[in-house]
Amino acid sequence: MGHAEHFLRRLDRVADHHVELSLTLYRDEALLKEVLNRAELPPGIGRLAISLEDPIEGPFVIVTREGRFVTCLAKGMLIGPDVALLTRPRLDAAIAKVERMRERMAETMALRQANGEGVAARIFRRMRDDGLRFCREDAETLLQVWPLVGTEGVVRLVDVVQGLRQSRKEVSYLRFDKLNLRERDFALQYGRMAWMAAHLLVLTSHEASDLAFDLVTDIDTRFVAVQSLFELSSFAHSTRALWVLAQRPKRYIPQLKALRDDPRIEMRQLREMGLGVTALASPKVRAEGTKALLRLIEDDADADPVSLAHAEKLLMGALGGLVRSTVEEEASVDAASLQTGRDLCASYVHGRDPTEEEAAAIPEHAGRALLANLSIPWRNESERTMHLVFAIPWLARARAEELFLPREFAQRLPETGIEDIGEVMSAYAKSRRLQRPEPVKIKATVGRNDPCTCGSGKKFKRCCDGK
Repeated sequence: MGHAEHFLRRLDRVADHHVELSLTLYRDEALLKEVLNRAELPPGIGRLAISLEDPIEGPFVIVTREGRFVTCLAKGMLIGPDVALLTRPRLDAAIAKVERMRERMAETMALRQANGEGVAARIFRRMRDDGLRFCREDAETLLQVWPLVGTEGVVRLVDVVQGLRQSRKEVSYLRFDKLNLRERDFALQYGRMAWMAAHLLVLTSHEASDLAFDLVTDIDTRFVAVQSLFELSSFAHSTRALWVLAQRPKRYIPQLKALRDDPRIEMRQLREMGLGVTALASPKVRAEGTKALLRLIEDDADADPVSLAHAEKLLMGALGGLVRSTVEEEASVDAASLQTGRDLCASYVHGRDPTEEEAAAIPEHAGRALLANLSIPWRNESERTMHLVFAIPWLARARAEELFLPREFAQRLPETGIEDIGEVMSAYAKSRRLQRPEPVKIKATVGRNDPCTCGSGKKFKRCCDGK
């Protein structure tokens, strides 16, 4: 007797309303896939018990990690120790999410049939205009229709990353405390491109984008985008760059290892954090990634112990040590990161420093996503750097939509403005040691019989020319 037939015969063990829910799971492939994604079965666990009511008493539907239905356990029947558990609240959350997705798909199809403006077009425009207030609901809608709009998303990403790379030096030279109207508009346009690139980088990691990337360019555009956004050093850009690496750890680990001798300190920082997130994302590359992490570098006998290069080596060694500790102490570090996210999210919700109770009331998914939606830079700030590193365990396992804040929290974020862009670009200029070029002074030619430029009223030949 096959799994499916055995499961259907065992439905007589549960009440009628539970039978209906069990059959919904059995018939709805998309719902079952979402349930299995939420369960995040650890290696070695081959079955999942889906609770239809009580997490201890049951009843339960038993499925394999591949999605095959095994049996149905009546209320009071115990599940085995080698079976993972999904509680009823998490099942209800999965059902609600799938229903929302189907509603958005129906809305998309209705608009297409009515020749109206597509949902995707409106969401792309909001992505450009909303900055870091672009919400999870819109991201989920785009991901649902990504096979239809993925090529457009890839083209947009390539365009905005190219625009960022071409204009970032000019933006970093701006005096953000003394901007004229043209400079202000230029900086704001750059900021909109930067936030849009961060969102697109996540969305274009959808597998439906692979062919589009191959058609658009013959280089690894994703890795180029990862490098470009990580250089900007805001939490929003860096968390998304690291998350992308976690999606294809085996592919990116050789490219990360090759950054060891890169002269740019940002790329060496990307190497350390990237190796950490890939090590946690895949058991198959964990040993390789952990081994490749830099160890604390001892003084080089030929190096000047007070040189800038030597100081950078010590800094990178310390970062490598912090990342290694994060990989080794994943659970405790992850808990600390969640607490930081909840504290920050609660501060935005209440407009002040929150109490412990207010922070604890923030849902986990909102606290996690808050760190991935901050415009502030982390580079050159040791505490902020630690917060970014501590987010690595979550980034290694998060799904694409989880990097965006739900609308109810996203709308509480302040609108990203010129001050946010200035802070990010100042940090970028400092890390790259960029200095605003001094204006070239052109010495005016003065005739000997012309009035002297010092303002004395005498002829030039009888004044400064004769000195």
